[in-house]
Amino acid sequence: MYYVGIDISNDTFTATMLADPNQILFYGKEFNNTLTGFIQLDTLLSEKSEKDDHVLILESTGVYGEQLCTYFYRANYRIYTEPPQYVRRAFRLKRKSDKVDSKMIAEYGYRYSDQLHTWEPRNSIYEEVISILNNRELFVKQR
Repeated sequence: MYYVGIDISNDTFTATMLADPNQILFYGKEFNNTLTGFIQLDTLLSEKSEKDDHVLILESTGVYGEQLCTYFYRANYRIYTEPPQYVRRAFRLKRKSDKVDSKMIAEYGYRYSDQLHTWEPRNSIYEEVISILNNRELFVKQR
């Protein structure tokens, strides 16, 4: 099993892949947070092993990871999102960089693989309700 820790931000994401904490296959590779970046990471992962052997772990940081998660979900990868405080608490280290964070997330996935939270896309009706509520809020402010 290979654990891919992904530290995501608005414009980029950084990934680290390991088999165990002492066997790192790649460390701190940075990609654009766009379809092109997703394809590049998918290609890199495909070169290493089969899709069934990968576990992708992200911190649940809101909207920044939605497109990435959706892309890899549709590509039949296993995706897990974890609350950032769980990852920080497990290591008790101050964050230093995106590279270090991605390694910590991958290692967290390795250590706590039996407790990870599976990511699945939201139901389309849920998305519609959110959109309607956001529009309503804008109209109220404009009025």
